[in-house]
Amino acid sequence: MGIQHNERSLRASTLVDEYCALKGEHDCLESAITDLITDVLILAQVEGIDINSICRMAEIHVSAETAAYREVA
Repeated sequence: MGIQHNERSLRASTLVDEYCALKGEHDCLESAITDLITDVLILAQVEGIDINSICRMAEIHVSAETAAYREVA
């Protein structure tokens, strides 16, 4: 089934912690996640990648993987 749902959450948590350390700020979790997503979308845009397509695909992945997690749990 690939990487477990909670493993993804832990990996993302580590990434957000590292991102906050790089910024030198320790925002609330929601703010830090928003800032990280914003920076990644800006990177995609600079690289000529359609950010709307990325957001749609991410929503599809979250829905599918959350549904799969619920079935296993």
